[in-house]
Amino acid sequence: MKIAVHLSGHLRYIDWCTNQTKSFWNRLKNLGHEIDFYSHTWSSKSEWEQIAEHCGLQFEKIVFDKLEEPEYSPAKRLGKFVQTDGQFYSLARSTELSQHKHYDIKVRYRSDLLIWHDNVTDDQLNDFLQEVANKRVLYADSIWAVNGFSKIQDIHLWSNSYVHDRLFDLNWVLYTWDKYGGDTYLGGPFFIGRLCEYFNNTYHDINQQLYVHPFTKKMQFFTRVARPNMFEDERTKELVFNDHLFALHMANKFHAKRDSIVNKARQDRKAGKVIEDYIPMTSKLNTH
Repeated sequence: MKIAVHLSGHLRYIDWCTNQTKSFWNRLKNLGHEIDFYSHTWSSKSEWEQIAEHCGLQFEKIVFDKLEEPEYSPAKRLGKFVQTDGQFYSLARSTELSQHKHYDIKVRYRSDLLIWHDNVTDDQLNDFLQEVANKRVLYADSIWAVNGFSKIQDIHLWSNSYVHDRLFDLNWVLYTWDKYGGDTYLGGPFFIGRLCEYFNNTYHDINQQLYVHPFTKKMQFFTRVARPNMFEDERTKELVFNDHLFALHMANKFHAKRDSIVNKARQDRKAGKVIEDYIPMTSKLNTH
């Protein structure tokens, strides 16, 4: 199989996370699969050069972008979309980079993800890849519903090239955002849900239809977004690298602390108090 992995947005924690995830990608390579990495990123080239040596990733293509660059500004061309749901602009731009080659599978992936795969056999991995390549399905970590709207976990998505290239085409992404977003921030899971739903409602021809199905019921490799409290010391880092349940515990502690800060700030705003930006800083979120 030929697999294209698309990283987008900020290359957050990439030097740390790839030390943990490289065993997964190397395992796929050892099974005979070819993997190319692509990225459109808001991180600067100088930032990347500082961590490239420790990262261990070789990109087929990588594009560095900045909202404030005078010569080319996505904010000027795409306005509120980039300012609110810019991660999907970045994903669409990353997808464009892989159009010059044939791939059986394409992956939406974030630089701050961790992967645990020790309890998956080689046959299970190969069966999963074969299924992804042969079905017009978007495989996601989880799918749920809120107030009648489907939400699809957006940080880690697998599909064949047919599905990926159509869902994450820049024009289609912009069309969907204009339909549902306007000036409103939709957020990742809601946006991916609308992207798939709108596609299915628009294309009734069975040859064009897409279907959404969670892959976690079939696969047993786990992913989790890295959080600052996961690598505060070497012992914690070691436990996180090797145990997805411990990583989940640390993630839950981080989210509980973050949610308390966010909720308190929202209450203060409703009360008319002048407060600092309620998006929590890492220094506020040190939890053990």
